[in-house]
Amino acid sequence: MSTLKTELCQFSQYRLHPGHGKKYAKVDGKIFNFVTRKCARSFQMKRNPRDTRWTILYRKKNKKGQIAEVSRKRTRKTVKYKRAIQGSTLEKILQLRNQSSQVRKLQREQALKLAKEKVKAKKALKSSDKKPKQATRSKDKSKAPKQAKKQPAQKGVKKQMKHTL
Repeated sequence: MSTLKTELCQFSQYRLHPGHGKKYAKVDGKIFNFVTRKCARSFQMKRNPRDTRWTILYRKKNKKGQIAEVSRKRTRKTVKYKRAIQGSTLEKILQLRNQSSQVRKLQREQALKLAKEKVKAKKALKSSDKKPKQATRSKDKSKAPKQAKKQPAQKGVKKQMKHTL
């Protein structure tokens, strides 16, 4: 089975099968093939096929009707590094990670005891500091009598003026 020799239209880039379209020869010997008279006239008017919406060149230029090839995005595997955190070394971190839960529980309980003891010590210091201060204040300064605030006049009650005759 032989394949048909197809040519392309000079303006629209459509396929030209044998026996179809027109050939146009210029004086300098160049030959142009056109599918339709519309393509030939557009070419003769020196229209740009990239600006004519129905041509293949326009569609390629403006990416019309292209089926995007589905290609998988290559994702890089994240590389994990084991490194020291500020304030502790890598060996120390690994040692803590490999500890048993019982050891961690004992350490936690000891830390809680220490924290509670510190809080108690602070409270004891504060309470011992407050008591003498309060006693010295009451002895040194006698309480001055408080001045009574003036009460505002009641609403709706008119002041009675005294008339002197």
